[in-house]
Amino acid sequence: MSHKLVWLAPFFLASCGLVPLPEQTQPDFYFWTTSEAQPLAPGTVLYLPDNQIQALDLPNLPYQRVSVDAELTAMGYSAAQDQRYRLEVFVADHRPDCPVMTNDTDPPVDSLVCDGPAGGQALGEVVLPRDVVVPVHLEGPILDRAVQQRQLYLGVRLLGEQLQLDEYVKVSRIRLNGRL
Repeated sequence: MSHKLVWLAPFFLASCGLVPLPEQTQPDFYFWTTSEAQPLAPGTVLYLPDNQIQALDLPNLPYQRVSVDAELTAMGYSAAQDQRYRLEVFVADHRPDCPVMTNDTDPPVDSLVCDGPAGGQALGEVVLPRDVVVPVHLEGPILDRAVQQRQLYLGVRLLGEQLQLDEYVKVSRIRLNGRL
């Protein structure tokens, strides 16, 4: 009799929110400053122009307790080795209606340049020493909504010191986690 009920265990666990999603990994991406000689205006938020959910193979289910883990690195050539950058990491559950900026890099990198959060929400603040990988963990209701709506846009806002023309923030090892 007990063997007949064993196959029901995954359904009971799922209803309790105990079944984790398979970990979803994204490709690396970069945030650059403008290719012009002027820095970004204070308060500017740069978003990735692409929906980060589209690249994932997630079934359309009611996920909850969604989190994003990633590694951020400030990289470049002109900054002093001891240079540190403070930035906020943003999540939007819709594509921000902001102009696209393309950098003169190889390959070219696009960013949405917004005067403010543009409906996104800051989920974390991090200090990045130059060329040091810093882990970041993001969680909150906006991530749950973003995954349920299948619209996830990641962004950053520099606080204080601006990046120079040949400097950028690399976001790598992006992992999306959640539960049913």
